Amino acid sequence: MKTIEEMLPIVMAATADSRLKWTKKDLTLSTRVGKYRIDVWEWSDHENDNNGFSVGIYEGDNQIDYITADQYSPRYSRVEDFYRMARRSAFNVGAIIDDIEKTILETPVPPKK
Repeated sequence: MKTIEEMLPIVMAATADSRLKWTKKDLTLSTRVGKYRIDVWEWSDHENDNNGFSVGIYEGDNQIDYITADQYSPRYSRVEDFYRMARRSAFNVGAIIDDIEKTILETPVPPKK
């Protein structure tokens, strides 16, 4: 039986080649694949000094499956990378970096005094 963790690389590849686009609503990043929604979110448990990331698959409002990785989990870095990829897509970070680089390259160097 396949797991969400096994699905992460496929979703990341589809995001990298622009087949999937992520959006942000409140603290959740989401994308749609057919009739399903994939959500990823970061969370903190201040009482237990713990934090992590979760990924869920939904059909409508029904959660089909989810995984959670706290900072002590062996899968933490994979789920964190997934979250960061979704965040970069939702905020269109690549275009922002391109714009920053273009602006810097187009800014003339001031004359030396």
